[in-house]
Amino acid sequence: MAGTLSARIDALAAAEVRLVGLERHLKLQTDQMRVELSAQAHDYRSRLDAAEKALHRERSQTDALRRVLGDRGSNVG
Repeated sequence: MAGTLSARIDALAAAEVRLVGLERHLKLQTDQMRVELSAQAHDYRSRLDAAEKALHRERSQTDALRRVLGDRGSNVG
């Protein structure tokens, strides 16, 4: 009986060691994923900012062109 109990304690201790290792591994994976997702979010925010600036430039140029063309149309008559 003592031998069985000792074997069970050893098995539980080994399981605990494996679980601690698994927990450490999962924490490292989670941290790595967090870093990667943060970098990806930063990249997407940068792309969005660049796209919004390009859209603003295009709208400004379109408005300027409309004003020029509008002025020409009013000067024709």
